[in-house]
Amino acid sequence: MPANLVILNAKIRPLFAAKGTTALAVRDGRIKAMGGDADIRGEIGPDTQVIDAGGRELLPGFIESHLHLFMGGASLSMLNLGETFGFEATREAFLAFIEQNPADDLISGFATNYTIFGEDRRPNRHDLDRICADRPICLNSVDLHCAWANTRALELAGILQGADVGEGAEVVMGEDGLATGELREFAAMQRVKSLSRLQGRDGMDQLGLDEVPQEHRAYDRALIAEAGAYCARHGITHAVNMDGTPYQAGLMRELALAGNMPV
Repeated sequence: MPANLVILNAKIRPLFAAKGTTALAVRDGRIKAMGGDADIRGEIGPDTQVIDAGGRELLPGFIESHLHLFMGGASLSMLNLGETFGFEATREAFLAFIEQNPADDLISGFATNYTIFGEDRRPNRHDLDRICADRPICLNSVDLHCAWANTRALELAGILQGADVGEGAEVVMGEDGLATGELREFAAMQRVKSLSRLQGRDGMDQLGLDEVPQEHRAYDRALIAEAGAYCARHGITHAVNMDGTPYQAGLMRELALAGNMPV
């Protein structure tokens, strides 16, 4: 029987196939044959999907053992600060992002390095006020265990004077009796993150499927689907979601049953 999928003109390492292998055929989700392009062309039928790899490398799919799909999907609409260092570079990136996203209720950056403003210190609200003082902004750390907010965000979240966020989390306070802007761990970070259109539904917020309006569910499904599509584009075919709720699990199940979850 013809293959469902044939990939030609690929670079396949000898680790995975015999030397000189440039093509493979897939039938019913399993590799049916591997070899040179001429050999594998014989597996092509009228309904076979044929992909010309253009000489690019073909690898087995990656299995990612630690992902946060909901937050990851949300991050795709945030400012990526992973390669940004120095105050002026950060300020320029934020101002351009604010101009491009005038309606955002919380201007957020992600993948922020702890040393973004220097090896000897962490960011604080005064740094972020110099970037933007009249709109709430927040930087999420590269490991997602810390965030930094400007004064406006802290005021709107009601934590400029500090807050008891429970054991294991902290709103860091300064010598002036006000929050420095550093928020450690989820319970503290969530006070500011809840200002955004995510409505606080990520992380460990325990909501049931029936408690969220349909328009919010549709938005959240789209976030998860976008995260899945991003994974697939980068060769990740399986993922272990490291946090979540029955609500999120229900959304993922709906996506999977509809054929809209590519991982």
